[in-house]
Amino acid sequence: MSLPTPVSSPSPVTATGIASLRERILQRALYLVLAAAALGYLWVAFTLFRSRQYLPLIGLTFVLLWLGASVLIQRQPQGLRVAALLITLGALGGLELLYRGPLSTAWLWLLALVLMAYAFLGQRNAYVIFGLALAGAGGIAVLHMTDGITRLSINATPAPPFSWMVAMIAWLFVVGLLTASYGVAQRELYRALQEETALTHALEAERAALELRIEQRTRDLRRHRTYLEVASLMAREISLEADEDTLFRTALAVIQRYLGFYHAGIFILDEAKEYAVLRAASSEAGQRMIAAGHRLKKGVEGIVGYVVEKGEARIALDVGKDAVHFKNPYLPDTRSEIALPIRVGQDIIGALDIQSTEVNAFSEEDIQVLQAIADQLGVALERHQLIERLQHYAAELETRYRQVVRQQWRDYLRSTHMPRGYRWRANRLEAIRTPPSEIEQFSRQAQPLLKTSPSEEQHTLLLPIQARGESVGVISIKVRGPGVPEETLRFLNSITERIGLALENARLLEMMRARAEREHLVSELGSRVQAATDVEGILRAAALEIGRTLGVSEVLVQLRDATNLPIEGQSGGAG
Repeated sequence: MSLPTPVSSPSPVTATGIASLRERILQRALYLVLAAAALGYLWVAFTLFRSRQYLPLIGLTFVLLWLGASVLIQRQPQGLRVAALLITLGALGGLELLYRGPLSTAWLWLLALVLMAYAFLGQRNAYVIFGLALAGAGGIAVLHMTDGITRLSINATPAPPFSWMVAMIAWLFVVGLLTASYGVAQRELYRALQEETALTHALEAERAALELRIEQRTRDLRRHRTYLEVASLMAREISLEADEDTLFRTALAVIQRYLGFYHAGIFILDEAKEYAVLRAASSEAGQRMIAAGHRLKKGVEGIVGYVVEKGEARIALDVGKDAVHFKNPYLPDTRSEIALPIRVGQDIIGALDIQSTEVNAFSEEDIQVLQAIADQLGVALERHQLIERLQHYAAELETRYRQVVRQQWRDYLRSTHMPRGYRWRANRLEAIRTPPSEIEQFSRQAQPLLKTSPSEEQHTLLLPIQARGESVGVISIKVRGPGVPEETLRFLNSITERIGLALENARLLEMMRARAEREHLVSELGSRVQAATDVEGILRAAALEIGRTLGVSEVLVQLRDATNLPIEGQSGGAG
């Protein structure tokens, strides 16, 4: 009876699992066989000892000791331990079959021998072991049926030939049935191990891929968080800068300090909107480029030219494969590049260019975060331009206002007959109609002046009187001694400011009073003229009231016809 064909040799995927499983089965089988062999040994040894068959007894004892050593010493090679197991099973089965005949437990030992050979030695070796066991059992049966046992002086249990035939047929049937079942079980076991191992490897691969994705995602989130922190920090740093060049340097310093790219530069379009000119750079090569007047033509040269033309960000993940990338001799180590537009309102005024020495250093997700940094620059530039325009307008308004104040004071001084100033000298106050020439010249200055006499015994302190930022007068003080104390100078400056404010308020009050008087006169004159009911009466009243009100020597009020010739009218005089 042939053994069933087992499954093909296991794949390398399951080799480790099968070897571990075989080791566990072998160790447990050794324990069980040792326990059973010890009991069988006692029976067989007693029989051999009574029959004075010492040589088989010594051999069986040696085999049992070998089996015990294999159980206790697990570091032995697996082949030696398997050999000890198989030899023990074969020896016990053969001796029991020899001495006790076919109606004994010898067939169980031989069945275990074939199954263990099948499990540990494979199909081909199992055939050999099966053949040897079958030949050995057949030889022992022949000895029993031909009285060979008697000639060998072995005290064995006799059995008829029919018993031997039935026992061997039953043993072959059981061996075939169990090995067939074992083959199916082994195939299913190998398949289950393969599936388990494949699933384990798939899970490990999935876990490794998941860990890689998590690590990549964590790295991306950390990088994005850094970008956002840089954008926030840049917004705070550049908000303190009022000069464009300082603003650019501060922004690039923040980028270089926290992001550490190979190169970062800021390009601004020229007045003609034709070229993007490099205005600031974070690297030494960038400084040389600025000194060389580096610029890129809009829409033609490089990624920067593309960005300022299209108004959208662009990434070159591998500059060697990007046709738009400008191969800059100053930056030979660039491997990837990103450029983002800088906007002021809706207008594209430049670009932020960042370059790295690593391939694929940027991603599409980086555009939004880095664009926030570029937008911060745009907001800062827009604020700077607004501040410049406001400062220009404020300076222009201040200049015009001072001109108005100066002209108003000139008109006021010309229209009034009051003294131009007063002098306190020798405990007496006197009016000044015409100021000294030095005072007149100093009145145009805005800073105090201290003059010292040649003898250095007398000092003249000249303090300008300012109204709305315009010098309208001067205070001249002469003191004797080593100089003017600092405290006295601060006191005089404070007084001068108060005098200037009071003079300006008084002048404005007088202007308001004069305007109110004129409005009153106009109203009164209009009322008198409107009291007349005919044309002649109106002409007469107008000439009379204007002459009386203004106190002039002559007033002429007349009408003209369509030929522009004068018609006889009325005239009036003062008094």
